[in-house]
Amino acid sequence: MQIRGQQLLMQRRWIADLLRLGRFESSHFHYGTVMETSQAIEVGRELMVAALLLSTPVVVVSLIVGLFISIAQTVTSIQEQTLSFAPRILAVCGVIVFLTPWYLQTLKTFTMRMFQRMAEVGI
Repeated sequence: MQIRGQQLLMQRRWIADLLRLGRFESSHFHYGTVMETSQAIEVGRELMVAALLLSTPVVVVSLIVGLFISIAQTVTSIQEQTLSFAPRILAVCGVIVFLTPWYLQTLKTFTMRMFQRMAEVGI
């Protein structure tokens, strides 16, 4: 608890210095606002879910294209290691271009939820 008090004191001194220099207005800061542990865990969980949700289509497409190319290399006895990279890159770029509206909508929803949480906490 003492460390938290020291951190708040240092933060207040830093803000006071900025206020003295005229860079910020005192109405921009709320002292003593602390996020609960459960809220921080929930924000972290939502962040991980959003990251997993956004990365899954790209990873799955890359995995499937790599699997098909590996099967084709096995059947044709071509043992070129770099052969799978170009089709994977093209497939991943295609998925990103195709899913861009969904990505943007998902990111917008996540960002709005985070701003709502900040307003609830009082940041």
